[in-house]
Amino acid sequence: MGETLIKELKNQKEWKQAFPLMKHLRTDLDEEGYLELVSEAVEKESYKLAALFENEKMMAVTGFMPMVTLYNGRFIWVCDLVTDPDQRSKDYG
Repeated sequence: MGETLIKELKNQKEWKQAFPLMKHLRTDLDEEGYLELVSEAVEKESYKLAALFENEKMMAVTGFMPMVTLYNGRFIWVCDLVTDPDQRSKDYG
C-alpha cells in the first residue's frame, strides 16, 4: 500500500469526482441529479462527503450527516458508503 489520505469533498468539482464511485451504489442517479441532491443535502441537512485516496486515486467514498437526537445524543448517520468494485476487500470501507 502507498500513501493513504481521507479528505472531505467540499465543492461541486470534488463531488463530481466522486460520482463514478457513487454511481455503483446509487445506480438510479445521473450526474446532474446527483449533484443537485448533494448540493441540497449539504445546504439543508449538513450532509458531507468524504473520500479515501490511495496514491491519489479515489478508492472509497462516504456520504454522512452529523446528527443529534435525544435517543443517541451526538452521532454520525452514514447515508452512503461505497468502495471501487475493483478494490473491495482491502479494508477501504
